[in-house]
Amino acid sequence: MSGLTAAVLLIAAISTAAQSPTRSVRELVQQARAHSSVGNAAAALESLRQAQALAPNSEEVLSAIAQVSLAAHAPLPAIEVLDPLTRICPGAAQYQYLLGVALMQAGDLVTAVDALEQAQRLEPDRELTLVALGLALNSRKMYVESVPHLRRSLERQPGNIEAIAALAEAEEGIGNIEEAESLARRVLASSDA
Repeated sequence: MSGLTAAVLLIAAISTAAQSPTRSVRELVQQARAHSSVGNAAAALESLRQAQALAPNSEEVLSAIAQVSLAAHAPLPAIEVLDPLTRICPGAAQYQYLLGVALMQAGDLVTAVDALEQAQRLEPDRELTLVALGLALNSRKMYVESVPHLRRSLERQPGNIEAIAALAEAEEGIGNIEEAESLARRVLASSDA
């Protein structure tokens, strides 16, 4: 049985169970995962909203809403749940990171940088956060500030093309044209490979 067939059967089974008036949060989250696995973000979000109505402060439910929303390029629902989630779990770097990404998608770069800086303080060596922070700072034309974050990310993952391209942009922004061109050649060489 293929993965798609299994996912469709799982959705059918969960949908049948969903007809009963006593759906649990766990069943709704499973249903959302099944919908998400076949690319049906709208149905996944509907199941998660039902789960949220039953368990409004559930970390699992709020996190799932944020992740499905971001994957669907719908930052506003993600921000709606990530904002309280960062207060419920103030030490969770992942939620600060996701909030920063959602805010970047929504175009609120000032607040995105704040959230990403908080995520970086909580987990200083997380490569995804370093790259996202560098990208957000570049978007605000804060090139000097972005360079150390991007260089640290490249120390951890030297072949990260997104980080190399962002560093090229930052180097160009601060006037280091030769370095920017060298980095740009690395990006182009990797795309030819």
